[in-house]
Amino acid sequence: MSIPLYEQLADTLRDKMYAGEYTFGDRLPSERALASEFGISHLTVRRALTMLEEEGLIVRIQGKGTFVKSTRLAVNMQAMGSFSSVLKGQNTNVTSKVLYSGLRRARSKFSRLFGISEDSQVFECIKLKSSNGIPLAIEQTAVPLEYVPDIADYDYSVYSLYDVYRKNKITIVREDQYLEIVKVYNPIASILGKEDGDDVFLLKSSAFDSLGRLVESTKMYDNDERLIFYLSGVSCAQEANK
Repeated sequence: MSIPLYEQLADTLRDKMYAGEYTFGDRLPSERALASEFGISHLTVRRALTMLEEEGLIVRIQGKGTFVKSTRLAVNMQAMGSFSSVLKGQNTNVTSKVLYSGLRRARSKFSRLFGISEDSQVFECIKLKSSNGIPLAIEQTAVPLEYVPDIADYDYSVYSLYDVYRKNKITIVREDQYLEIVKVYNPIASILGKEDGDDVFLLKSSAFDSLGRLVESTKMYDNDERLIFYLSGVSCAQEANK
């Protein structure tokens, strides 16, 4: 059975997105240009674009054009670094905006987490990660002040926390990460362009130094719908013994 022309075009465009020829935020050629390039009718092009739009891969904006919305990114959970490194590895321009940075009392929440007194000071930094003006994630990081006394003195739109750790001779040797799906509510939902109560990925990260101390705790609410997580190299023998 032959594959309809609109499906063939959808497959071609989808492959170009996965290969990185069209990336997040790129504008696709117009319907007229696609019809001319592939020698098909405007109606066939429109059906192909509708198919990709229903898959969540593109968005059509009246008067502006058709844009790549959601090229799937494959992420190996066994080798996953930071959120920004995942996207930068896919040729996506990720920018960070500091929404808040400052000191606060540990109180019961951070006291239990870091094993410090409730009156201890904790540095907190909240960043918005975006690409091409589209909000991707909110990152909330907490660090005990006693471990990095000068941590509040830096502009984190310029420096990274790891730059400051190195300056203070702190080496991160282990990072535990946990991934779950949670609901977000305002103000986080509105900042990410989501509805109150929508589901997003929540990536929790705990970073430990060479002394075994929990130096950093991060929660990242990920609005990116493009991610596909996978594990590689799982032993079949191990699975059989479970």
